Amino acid sequence: MPSYRHHDYGNLYIKFEIEFPAPEWAQFAGEGALNTLRQILPPATPLDVPPNAHVDDSVLANVDPMQQQRAEMDGAMDIEDDEDGAPGVQCASQ
Repeated sequence: MPSYRHHDYGNLYIKFEIEFPAPEWAQFAGEGALNTLRQILPPATPLDVPPNAHVDDSVLANVDPMQQQRAEMDGAMDIEDDEDGAPGVQCASQ
């Protein structure tokens, strides 16, 4: 956006709020709603998966922010100093 005082352009930030459907929405949508989506959306691109590739199924799960924060804090506590307490290699000026 223009800044009339300095004749420069600024930054335009747009905040989007996206509401995703429930994970099991396709089970309850019905075949008619799914066909309508297939007509509206572009066709799906075929996957290039080799016939002997190992593929694992995964399930999308909701994340508990408090549990994630605790897990990150536990990982930060695993960092240990040297066993003898001496500092590591440091640069020195010559």
